[in-house]
Amino acid sequence: MARAVLEDRTYCIPDDIKKMVIPAFSHRVVLRNVSHPGAGNESEALTNLLREVTVPV
Repeated sequence: MARAVLEDRTYCIPDDIKKMVIPAFSHRVVLRNVSHPGAGNESEALTNLLREVTVPV
């Protein structure tokens, strides 16, 4: 991934993925229940999803 290369690494770490999820995917996410209180926007939905997913070991 580009972030790893910019930091002189030949491998990705979970933080690389977490930093790129919102810029890469927020324009691709379509929220269906936008009238639901607390639904937020696409960036919030992705941020919440990242909080819930644990990093595999």
